[in-house]
Amino acid sequence: MAVAKVKSNAAASAANKEYKNLKIHKQADQGKAYYESGKTIIGNQRATEIIGIIGGLSATGIAYASSQGMLSKKATIGATAGVAGLRAVYIGKALVDTYRSKRLRAYYGHRFD
Repeated sequence: MAVAKVKSNAAASAANKEYKNLKIHKQADQGKAYYESGKTIIGNQRATEIIGIIGGLSATGIAYASSQGMLSKKATIGATAGVAGLRAVYIGKALVDTYRSKRLRAYYGHRFD
């Protein structure tokens, strides 16, 4: 009985290892498709950072203009809503970039034997 259990554990371990390798191969294949379409990790990060910088500068400008009395209450609310929308775009882009970067890293480090 003990021998059968050891064989069962070994088989389960081998199956888990094969599944993990299959998952890595799939991510590498997806990364290859991204790479062939011109996507890079640095390019993804730059675009996301630019959106973040624009959002940060916009929020700072709105806060300053509002504190100086340059904006009406309605204009401040509208501008703040616009910055909140930009932040939502930033978060979405960051999530997509994380997904793509993971696959590109799998492709860069993968050997297709």
